[in-house]
Amino acid sequence: SIAPYWMPSLPLLVAALIAATNRAPSWLALSVLGFTAVLHIHATLRETHGEQTDLHNVGKSFAWCFLPAVHALCALFIIGTALNSHRHWFAAVKEIKRVVIGFV
Repeated sequence: SIAPYWMPSLPLLVAALIAATNRAPSWLALSVLGFTAVLHIHATLRETHGEQTDLHNVGKSFAWCFLPAVHALCALFIIGTALNSHRHWFAAVKEIKRVVIGFV
C-alpha cells in the first residue's frame, strides 16, 4: 500500500478542524497547519525513493503519476484553508454531489 506516502493525514486533519470552525484561522492555527504540512513534506521526501518495494508493487509509473497529483490536490485544500477560502471547496463538493445524484 502506498497510503503513507500520499495521505498527509495530520495536515488534512488540522485543515479540517480549521475549516470546521467556520472562521478565519488564527495565527496559532496557521502555525500548526504550516508545521504539520512541512513535517509531512520533509518525511515524504526523506522516505520516498525508487527502490521501495511498495512503489514497485503498485507500479512505478502509477506511483510517480499518482503521488504528485494527490499531493497537489491536498496542498490546494491546505492552502485554501490557510487563505480562508475553504468554503469554496464545500460548495464544489455539494454541487458535485447534486449533479451525481441527479445523474443517477
